[in-house]
Amino acid sequence: RFVVEIPTDNDVVEVNVRVVNENPLEVELVSLCSPIEGETLIIPSTVEGYDGTSFRVCAIKDSMLEGCDNLTYVSIPKTVNRIENAFLGCSNIETLSVDNRFPRDIEVTNETFSGLSDLVTLIVPSGTVERYAELEEWSKFYQIVEKSPVSIDDIHANSNSDAMLTLNLNTDELIAGMQYRITLPNGIMPLYENGSFYIELTERTENMTIVG
Repeated sequence: RFVVEIPTDNDVVEVNVRVVNENPLEVELVSLCSPIEGETLIIPSTVEGYDGTSFRVCAIKDSMLEGCDNLTYVSIPKTVNRIENAFLGCSNIETLSVDNRFPRDIEVTNETFSGLSDLVTLIVPSGTVERYAELEEWSKFYQIVEKSPVSIDDIHANSNSDAMLTLNLNTDELIAGMQYRITLPNGIMPLYENGSFYIELTERTENMTIVG
């Protein structure tokens, strides 16, 4: 086992992980060193070991988030293929987001979501609502909705500074801490600011993290 750090919307939490595969290098999230104080947790698809080695996150173990009653939003990456009874005492979670387009590839049981309330919204990739709804354990969520695409409606220079751009996004809701994939219009280059968001350049598509 070893310990990794995972950021939330207002702190950094230490998590005990266990190596389960060496080819490819994979770990399961075992337990928290202390309860999460934030409301948003985005589980990363990879974590780093002490020597900088990258491990893929493939599973979430029993009681991993037990007692995290501040959490209202949790995002699970597509690398995760097994979720045990990880949500004990997480009755305040309102939204669970899953990135895997193939829910049959995720091992769950009738106990996996037992710690959640009956009013949790499940957010799934575009075009996969029916795939999740037809499976018994996933169909129990209050509602299953697709992730809304986020694109730029308008972009213009701030009159006080040529270096500042304003982005108007055509989406109704942005969740604090959530990563949104956006594509910039032709001729527009991303800027790096230490304000309410940052944009990380990856070719023509950027990952934008909104912070509350």
